[in-house]
Amino acid sequence: MFLINKYLIDTSNPSQMASSCIEGLNLIKSIKNKRFLFLLNKSDAPSTYSKSTFERMIRWNDVVKNDFDTHQRHRLDIMECSAYDGNNLKEVINWMFS
Repeated sequence: MFLINKYLIDTSNPSQMASSCIEGLNLIKSIKNKRFLFLLNKSDAPSTYSKSTFERMIRWNDVVKNDFDTHQRHRLDIMECSAYDGNNLKEVINWMFS
């Protein structure tokens, strides 16, 4: 059985992005056999970090490769959304129930 873990990141706050990356990586290490979603909120706001920027900051390719190599069997994903205007919320809900 897979349980879902979500980690909401405020992409409009650049001063917190580095610590958000570190905390997210620590969360992934502490769980096993669970689904994990990095949810990048405030995609509607000006001057936010994009998904591709976040992937580079967290070294996403290395995270996924390490997860595979160590047989952690997570389902790891990153999605952008906006709670304010509802952008991509339907896709997030679909992910949670798929």
